[in-house]
Amino acid sequence: RHWRDYLIGDIETIASWQSHAPVLVNFLTQNPLAHWSVAKLVRMVDLPATSPLTVRQGLKQRQAPVFNLEKLSTLSDLERANSVILLQDAFTSFYESQIVLDTYDFLCQLGYTVYVSPFFPSGKPLHVKGFLKKFQAIAQKNTNYLNQLAELGIPLLGIEPSIVLTYRDEY
Repeated sequence: RHWRDYLIGDIETIASWQSHAPVLVNFLTQNPLAHWSVAKLVRMVDLPATSPLTVRQGLKQRQAPVFNLEKLSTLSDLERANSVILLQDAFTSFYESQIVLDTYDFLCQLGYTVYVSPFFPSGKPLHVKGFLKKFQAIAQKNTNYLNQLAELGIPLLGIEPSIVLTYRDEY
């Protein structure tokens, strides 16, 4: 395999790492030399910039409830009926974080208490690139986690259709 396949297969994890230093990452990747190098070496153009405002920071500014599986399991029926769990994906969370935050705000304006699940890689890029054993391991782990969330009786919402469909179809 070409090393580019490994890079693309692990892009969700790489994006997660990038979110810890978005300004530095953007300084290194969003300049003409980096664009030229990536185009020549990786054959990719127009790499997205990492969102300077992270989902973590945005949720903290909004004083969003902390996601805690134990606490969620103790919610009353009324609290569950007025709550949703928003699942993160690498593409919106790390490159378009404002979409996640806008979705959070919109759902709150509709009267829901929104719990944003911590990010976990979906494995979609691994599946696309044919790293099926690694994908199967992630899918099994995520299936167990998503089943735990489903047992809470709180609706699960995702933003990126390809990731939500991965959960439904490929898992």
